[in-house]
This record gives sequence, structure tokens and C-alpha cells, in this order.
Amino acid sequence: MTNYNEEVATPLGEGFVQVRGTPFDLNGSPFLFNGFNSYWMMNVATEPADRNKVSDVFREAFAAGLSLCRMWAFSDGGDHALQISPGVYDELVFHVIRL
Repeated sequence: MTNYNEEVATPLGEGFVQVRGTPFDLNGSPFLFNGFNSYWMMNVATEPADRNKVSDVFREAFAAGLSLCRMWAFSDGGDHALQISPGVYDELVFHVIRL
């Protein structure tokens, strides 16, 4: 059984959010956020004509007070797959999810 009050984080260095017990921590201070999940963003970002939708969503999220987006970056096979075959990844998809 895990005691969630124990500090179990491995120091990652400055600028990385970590977990200390159950709260999030950034550079030794509590990290609080309002955020959203985006399951579609990776696929939309791979289409040059649609990339403006990603920027629009971030502008709207910022205006609504959201400070964090968790983008789901997985897709095996099919259209705009991140992993195009076992152990082989599409560099274009990696590039657009880093933008």
C-alpha cells in the first residue's frame, strides 16, 4: 500500500512539474492550474490548413483562464498516425506536437 504523504518524486530539475505526495509542485512551490484535455489537437495540427484551429483554441482557453492543456499524443496506424509501424514514428507528427 502506498502512503500518499511520502515524498516520492525524483528531482527532475527546474521547470518540471512534479508530484510530492498528492499535490503538484513546480520549483518547490505548489502548482495549481485550470486545464482541459484535447484528444483531437494532434490530428488537426498535422493539417497545415487547420493549424489555426489549434492557435484559436489556445487563445480561447487563455481568455477563459485555462493555463494547461493535456494533448493526447497517440495514434497507431491510420491517418496521421504518430506510430506508423511498431517502433517507427512519423517525424512530422512529432514536429507539430512540439509547436
